Amino acid sequence: METDSIRLLTWITTLICGLWAADDTLFLRRKMEQLGLRNIETTRLWFSDHKQRSHREAPNSIEVRFSYKGEKFSLALSTPAPILHPSADIVSLSDRSSVRWTDVHPNCFLTGTVTSHPGIASFSVCDQVIGIIKADGYKLHVQSLSEYPSGQNIPVLIGQGKNDSTSCRSHTEEKLAMEGHKRSRRAVTSRNITIETAVYTDAAYTKSMLVSDFSKRLQHILLKYHAVQMEWSRFDELGYHVKIVLKKVHFYESDPSWYNASTTLLGHVLSTFCEATKNDGQFDIRYMHVGLPNLDVLGRAYQNSVCDQTYNCAVDRSTDAASFAATAHEIGHLSGRKTCLWEENIPTQNVPQNLADVILNPSIPGQTYSPDQVCELKFGAGYRFRKYPKLDVCVQFSCANHNRAQSNYGQMFKETTSIFGMYCDKSKICFKMGCVEASTAKLSHLVEREGGWSQWGPWTGCTRTCGRGINYRKRKCDNPAPINFKGCNGDGYEAESCNIEPCPNDSSDQTTLRNQRASETCKKLRDNDVINPDLYNETGSRYSDTDHGQCEVSCDSTPGHTTPSFTRFGFMPDGVTCVGGSDPWDRDDWPRKSGSYYMCLDGLCQRFGCDNKFNGKVYDECGVCGGDNSSCAVVSKTDTEQQSKGDRRTIAYLPAGAFNIQFWFKYSAMNKNFVEIWDKTGQSVLASMFSGKFDTRNDPVVFAGTRWYFYFYTQFLHAKGPLTESCEIKLFQNDVNNNVGVNFIYSEPKSVSFDCDFEDTDCGVTMNGFVKDTYGSLKILESPNKADFGESFVYIASLSSDKDGTILTSNITGKSHPQCLAFNYYLKGVGSNITVAWESKPSDVIGWTGNPNLSGMVCAVFSISTLEVDKILIKGVTKAADQGAIVLDNIKLFPDTGKFCNAQEACTRDVFSTTTLKPIDTTSGSSSTTARPTTPSDKLNKMLILGIAIGCFVLVILVVVFAWCSCFKPVDQQGTHCRVKVFSKKDSRSQLTHLEDIQVYIENHPDYDVENCPDYD
Repeated sequence: METDSIRLLTWITTLICGLWAADDTLFLRRKMEQLGLRNIETTRLWFSDHKQRSHREAPNSIEVRFSYKGEKFSLALSTPAPILHPSADIVSLSDRSSVRWTDVHPNCFLTGTVTSHPGIASFSVCDQVIGIIKADGYKLHVQSLSEYPSGQNIPVLIGQGKNDSTSCRSHTEEKLAMEGHKRSRRAVTSRNITIETAVYTDAAYTKSMLVSDFSKRLQHILLKYHAVQMEWSRFDELGYHVKIVLKKVHFYESDPSWYNASTTLLGHVLSTFCEATKNDGQFDIRYMHVGLPNLDVLGRAYQNSVCDQTYNCAVDRSTDAASFAATAHEIGHLSGRKTCLWEENIPTQNVPQNLADVILNPSIPGQTYSPDQVCELKFGAGYRFRKYPKLDVCVQFSCANHNRAQSNYGQMFKETTSIFGMYCDKSKICFKMGCVEASTAKLSHLVEREGGWSQWGPWTGCTRTCGRGINYRKRKCDNPAPINFKGCNGDGYEAESCNIEPCPNDSSDQTTLRNQRASETCKKLRDNDVINPDLYNETGSRYSDTDHGQCEVSCDSTPGHTTPSFTRFGFMPDGVTCVGGSDPWDRDDWPRKSGSYYMCLDGLCQRFGCDNKFNGKVYDECGVCGGDNSSCAVVSKTDTEQQSKGDRRTIAYLPAGAFNIQFWFKYSAMNKNFVEIWDKTGQSVLASMFSGKFDTRNDPVVFAGTRWYFYFYTQFLHAKGPLTESCEIKLFQNDVNNNVGVNFIYSEPKSVSFDCDFEDTDCGVTMNGFVKDTYGSLKILESPNKADFGESFVYIASLSSDKDGTILTSNITGKSHPQCLAFNYYLKGVGSNITVAWESKPSDVIGWTGNPNLSGMVCAVFSISTLEVDKILIKGVTKAADQGAIVLDNIKLFPDTGKFCNAQEACTRDVFSTTTLKPIDTTSGSSSTTARPTTPSDKLNKMLILGIAIGCFVLVILVVVFAWCSCFKPVDQQGTHCRVKVFSKKDSRSQLTHLEDIQVYIENHPDYDVENCPDYD
C-alpha cells in the first residue's frame, strides 16, 4: 500500500512538472514570437566535454551540436575577451530615477565559429543558455527552456530571425582606409583596431527585450556586441585585429526630453541623438538601438565620422533577437578614416614627442593583397579566389580549396561581399559592390604591380584511370602577387589529357555522362563529411552553364531539404567537357574549326589544343594540327553579285579533292535566299525549295564521299570532304531580298613539288647507278640495249658483281591527299626486282614489288594515300650472274583526282609495248600492274573461246564479229608482234580514236610504222 502511494505521488509530481514544463515552453515560444522570430522548433544542444560550471562563468572551450529544420549544425566555442570596459558606465534611466550597475561584470559568454556551415556564433550562458548564430543564410536565436541548465544535453527553442541583405563586410573593409593613403617617411601602419563605444537604447527597444531585470538587459546587449565582435574578428585573418570596447551602456526606460518618439524617419532620430549626446564623453562611436515602429530604413550612420565627436554616431531599428548584422554594418559606415581607432585613446599631453607627428594610416585589403592571397589568409595555403558564374566580381565570391591531396579538395566557402579595393578593371577597384573608378573611392595614383610566377609544382600524374583524365602541374601567381593588375602573363598550368578510353559504365550521352561525373564528386564530399549526408544525396549535376560554373557540381538535396541560395559544393572531375572560347566554328564543330576543345581542369574550364595539350596547337587552313598553311591551297571569297527573284546562279565550283568546305551568310539580311548543291551532271543534290530539306544538322546529306550539313535559319552549309567528284554551289533567290554577301571558303590539295615525266630534264631527280639514255622507237624491248632505247633510265648489271640502282625524287611538300605515282618498267634476270618506298623508311614498301622476267615494258601505278615531307625512292636490284637488266621510263607523280590514276592514262607516253586489250583500272587506292603482254597465239585462243561462248547465246554478235575480223589481215603465225602506237592523254593525237583516222595520220607521218591488228580496240 505504501509502495502504491509512493508510485501515485511520483506520477502526480511528474505530471505537474510536465505541465509546468509544457507551460514554460509555450510561454517561451510566445516570447520568441514577440521578438520577431519564426520557424521556432524544440531541439537539444549537445555539449561535448561539458563540465559543471558556476553561475556567470563560461568554460574555456566547448563543442556544440544541434539539429534545426533537418540540418545538422556544429559549433566550436570558446571564452572571448571581455568587451565591457572595467570602468564602463552602465545605467538604467527613467523619468523618475536612474540605477547604476555596481555588480561584477558578467563573464559568461562563448563565441566562435560554425564549423558545419560558414558562420559565427555568440552565446550567453549566464542564467540560461541564449545564443545568436549567423550561418549560411540562417540567422538563429537559441534559448534554453530553463535557467541554470546543466549536463551535456540541454533542451532549447530555436527560432529564425528575418533575413536581410545588410552586411558589415563591405563597410568593414572600407573602414580600413578612405584617405591619406600616401604615407610620409615616418608613417607606420597599425593593425590593432580598438573601437571605443557608447551604447544607448531608447524606451521602445528597452521594452522590446521583454525583461525587466537589469542583469538580463545587460546580458542582452553584451550577447549582441560579442556577435558584432565575432563578425569583425573575421578580419583577423587579413592581419587586422579588431577589438570592440563598451565604455558606456545606457538603458532608457522612458525617453529623454530631446527624443522624438513619434517620428517615422530614422535619419531624424540620428541627428537628434548625435546632437544630444555629443558632450557625453570621448568615444569612437555612439550607438543607439531604436525600438520605434514604422521607421523608414533599417539603419543610419554618418559616413567616415568615427572620430568626429559631433557625427560619430549611428542608429538602427533591429529589435530582432537574433540580429546583430545591422549594428556591424553601421559601425562599418562610421569607421572609414581617422586614426582614433588604431589604439585606445591616450590624452594628448601624454603622447611622447617622437610619436606626436606619426600618421597612422590603414591599409586596404585589395590594395595590399591579391584575391588569391586574401583567400589563403582566410582559409589557408592553396585556397583561391573564385567568382560566382553569373555575378559581377565585385558582388560576391567564394574561396575554393585547390589542394588536391586534401579530402575536401574543391570545397568552396561563400563570402557575402567582394574584397574592398580589389582590382576589377584597368584603373578600377571594387567599391560598394560595384567596379568603379578609383577616384570614386577617394583613391588616386594607384600603384600597378604585375604579378610574377612561382616555381612549377610537381606533376599530378593522370587524374583518372579511365574516362579521360589529365596529367598536369601548376604554379602560383604570387612572386610577387599582382596589385591593380589582372594577373601574370603566361599560363599557370601545363597539362595534357590521358587515359581517354571510356570507363566501363560511362554513358554515351554527354549530359548523362556529365551527371555521372558530378555524382562522383558529391559522393566524395559525403564520404568525407564535407556535406551533410542527411541533407544531400550522392547524385548531382552541373552547377551552372556559364564560365567556370560548368566545372562545379550541385549535389541533389534529400526530400524535404531546400538548398540555400548561392550554396557551392565542389569541383567537377577533371576531363569533363565544357564550353569555352568565342570561336563559333569550334562551338558548332564546323570543318574549319581550330581544333580547340574545353575540359575541366582543377575546377576551371580550360582550352586544350588539337594536340591534346593545355593551350595547345590549332589546325591550320589545311587541317594540319600546328601546321603552317603550306600543304594546301585556300579559296576564300565573298560573293556579292546581284540577281533577281527566282534566279538560281552558280557562286562556286568545287573541284574533286576539295575539303573543309564552308558557306554561310546572315539569313536575317537575306531572308528566303538559299545555298544549294548541284552535281556535275546538273542534278540537284540539296535544294530546299525542291526537296523540302531545310535542316540537315541531324540527318546530313551524303554526296561526293562526304556528309553535308545545312541549316536554313542561320543559313550555313558545310562539309568535311574531301570530295570524290566536283559539284556546283548555287544561290537561289526566292524573294526580293538581294544578295548582301555569301561567304565561302574551302581548301584543295596543293600540287606537289613536281609533276613531270623526267623525259627532257632531270626534274629534281637524283640517280645512283641508273643512267639516262635513249632507245630506238622501232625496237622490240625483249633484249634491251642502251643504244636502242629512247629516253629512259637504264641499268645493266656488270659481269663481275651484283648491282643496285636508285632514283630519288626531290622533297615532297604536298597535301596529305591521294597522289598517283606511275612509271613503265622492264626487268631481266631472275633475281632482278624493283621496290618503291620512302627514303627515310626504305623497308616500308609503298605497296608493290616488281615482277621479274618480264618480256616487255609494263606500267605500274600507285595511289599513295599519304604524302610526307620526304623523298620517294625507286630502287632496282639486279644480279650479274643472271645478266640482269632494269629499264624505267615515264616516271610521273601527280594529284589523284579519282579518275586518271590508272595504267591506261598514266603510263602511255612515247612507249611501245606489245598490243594488248586495254587494262582494267584496279588501282582504287592501291598499286596495280598491267598483265604480261600476250602473244598472238594467246590472243587467237582467247578470241576462239570468246567467239564460241558468244555464239551460244547471241548469233547476231557472231555475224558482226566475223564480218569485222574479215576486214583485216590474218595474224602472223611466225610470232611477229603486231605493234600499234598507244597515245597518251597529253598527246595532241589522243583524239584519234578510229582506225581510219589513225591510218590517215600515219600516211602523213612516214616515220611511224604501224600494223593493223584484228584485236585492236
